[in-house]
Amino acid sequence: MLVFIAIGIYRAVDNQRLVLRVEQDKKVIRVLPLSKDHRETIKSKYGTNTIVIKNGKVDVTKADCKNQVCVNSRKISKNGETIVCLPHKLILTVVPKRQVANEK
Repeated sequence: MLVFIAIGIYRAVDNQRLVLRVEQDKKVIRVLPLSKDHRETIKSKYGTNTIVIKNGKVDVTKADCKNQVCVNSRKISKNGETIVCLPHKLILTVVPKRQVANEK
């Protein structure tokens, strides 16, 4: 029983250290914590995508691209998970906060 409690605590703490790295055109344009609910529309010369972080999960709720692959992707919340919008050259990746700090 203690093992399961420890695993639950570890996962809760680990989620607080995860962030969403938002890249467009191979450049990091945003770093957003998963621990804080957030809604933002990314507008660029390629188009727009609305990103929502709620309860530690990331979702693309709206995009003006033709194929809508990003909108139809499942929500992400774990290290390494990604949502991609190829027409808009947008990549959303869940990574540890320390990884983003090391990339700068």
